[in-house]
Amino acid sequence: LHPPGYVAARPLNIPIVIAVAGEKGLAVARKLGDGVMAPKIGIPGFAWSVAAGGGTVLDEGESLDSPRVLETLGPLVGMYYHFAYERPEVSAALALPNVAAWKAQVDALPEESRHIELHGQHMVGIPDRDRIVVNAEGIASIKSWTGSRDQLRRVFAELEENGTTEVYYEPSGSDLRREITAWAEAANLVAR
Repeated sequence: LHPPGYVAARPLNIPIVIAVAGEKGLAVARKLGDGVMAPKIGIPGFAWSVAAGGGTVLDEGESLDSPRVLETLGPLVGMYYHFAYERPEVSAALALPNVAAWKAQVDALPEESRHIELHGQHMVGIPDRDRIVVNAEGIASIKSWTGSRDQLRRVFAELEENGTTEVYYEPSGSDLRREITAWAEAANLVAR
């Protein structure tokens, strides 16, 4: 289709990071992947180990129940409840507060549209059903990467010490510029 020089030479060599959970996932990553990704932890034994997560950098004196923190982390809290709903075998381990009341709301949705409604505003907003769990207790329960700049620097250093080579951060809330800038500062990626 294209003359030489217009597209990348074939075959393409695209590195693949495999998101894993459990031993089967690790085996697939070792066999087929160039790297591995897991929620909030790096996995030793891989040259490319991505820890994935979310959170927010707290401003001086800011608490988990501040309006900004609730609005910013509300979508992440909802995602944890959504995960627990779709993976009941891990629901008990997550120990999410008020999960039974939240689940009852989801179960009350019409079965034929439940899947679509459950994904409504996924990681971008706070659906009405999530408002009963978007509070300081809900935020604390998900153990996100949330803290002061200094606290997060310590988290990043610990991740690196444990084999993490990269952090995948998914910002949320209405002020993504603030979130990305604050994270970059906490990771010492930009001057303050």
